[in-house]
Amino acid sequence: MNKKVIIQIVIIVGAFATAGFVLYNGLFKSDTTAVPSLGIISAKDNEKILPFGSALDFKNDLYNRNFQFGYMSYPNVNPSEIGILETQLIAPISTAK
Repeated sequence: MNKKVIIQIVIIVGAFATAGFVLYNGLFKSDTTAVPSLGIISAKDNEKILPFGSALDFKNDLYNRNFQFGYMSYPNVNPSEIGILETQLIAPISTAK
């Protein structure tokens, strides 16, 4: 093995070791002050956590028609008024004399 392969192996092993260390500390560390778990968080009975009411009712949001289709009318455009004509897209090849 040459030096380049040895350096690549050392870097790969170091990256896996660092990733394992970070995962181990994130999953098995007993410090709960950084990120509280779901079991610790408890909502009071009278505390409203939803912004508009106390039930998860999506009927008003899903079937509400806020968009007004056809509100504005745009003028019809003839394709010959814009861009390049179809006959001018590819220039004809001139014959050399």
